[in-house]
Amino acid sequence: MRGGHLVLESRSTGRVLSALDAVTGLDGVQTRTPSLEDVHLELTARRNPLAPNPQEQQA
Repeated sequence: MRGGHLVLESRSTGRVLSALDAVTGLDGVQTRTPSLEDVHLELTARRNPLAPNPQEQQA
């Protein structure tokens, strides 16, 4: 949930929307296809190499 909204990510959008329609209806549903920028950020996002690693802190 984000700000009172449910966010779903799926590669099977048609099946998800069909199931959602069968259960609750599609009133207020919005879909969005990732932009080229979204894909680029997903593929190139790197964790800050200077940030502490939480797994190392637990050891």
